[in-house]
Amino acid sequence: MPAFTARAAGVADLTLPLDDGRLVLAPGVDHVVRWTPADGVSRVRLTLNSRSVGGHGTPLAAVLECETADAAGQLTVPATLLDGFPELDGSDICVSIDCPRSTLARVSIGYAEVPGGYVAFEVSSGRAFPVRHQP
Repeated sequence: MPAFTARAAGVADLTLPLDDGRLVLAPGVDHVVRWTPADGVSRVRLTLNSRSVGGHGTPLAAVLECETADAAGQLTVPATLLDGFPELDGSDICVSIDCPRSTLARVSIGYAEVPGGYVAFEVSSGRAFPVRHQP
């Protein structure tokens, strides 16, 4: 790949109030995540990760990712999506790749065109947390 240049602005710190350090999702209810907007340029991305399918090193059963403009100050995940998401107990006992923490991050993205596509360069500030979800 030839040399390229990509730029992305720095982002403000992102805080997330959590219930006992966990994100708790109630069955049958839309979940709203709120934050204090920092600027009109960055985005906010919520990534919910399930556990792995069959044990150590196997793929995750599900990943749910939602993104919106930082200026929105909130993101709503519909109950119809959450009710189909696998059960999670919010435990800290699981190991690394078998149950990666979910994240909420403020993101600035720069792109560079390269032969055959593009490269994305991301700068972010976020929080990682376990999720409790019992559909």
